[in-house]
Amino acid sequence: MLSQTQPATTSAISSDGAPCPAIDHIYLGPEPLDLSSLVELVKSPAAGAIATFLGTTRDTFQGRLRKVTTLRYTAHAALAMKTCQRILDNVRRSCPSLISIAIAHRIDTVVPVGESSVAIAVSSPHRKEAFASVSQIMDDLKASVEVWKEEVYEDGDVAWKENSEASNSENNINKVM
Repeated sequence: MLSQTQPATTSAISSDGAPCPAIDHIYLGPEPLDLSSLVELVKSPAAGAIATFLGTTRDTFQGRLRKVTTLRYTAHAALAMKTCQRILDNVRRSCPSLISIAIAHRIDTVVPVGESSVAIAVSSPHRKEAFASVSQIMDDLKASVEVWKEEVYEDGDVAWKENSEASNSENNINKVM
């Protein structure tokens, strides 16, 4: 599943203050996502917590009456990989105790209702840092990564969607870098 990985350039700090290797995994591709595979990638004897997030395709958007049947994702993969790594580097700067991070986003594919589009797993010595980091990563992914989604409705109509986070300059990592 994670055929494209990129190690972080930083080291994590364990709960006893000793450095340990920081490992980041980034996957962008068409295959279905498996959260348990991400959890396996971030497991560590030094981790007291692994927090996860799984974003799935829902059948509605902002309460509209038309039902969504699928989402189509497209991306500028090379830029998206670089942006993902910047996001992880920023998260590590704000929380150096993180041990490992794995993120996966489906691109160049159609994702039906109920299937996962994005997955995140973070290991840390303590739960507070892991939960906060997962939330920050997801917010930054939606705001910044060069991935675009097109909704396909049950009547066959389609519409490109911009994430509301993308228009919020406070969350846009590309604007602050």
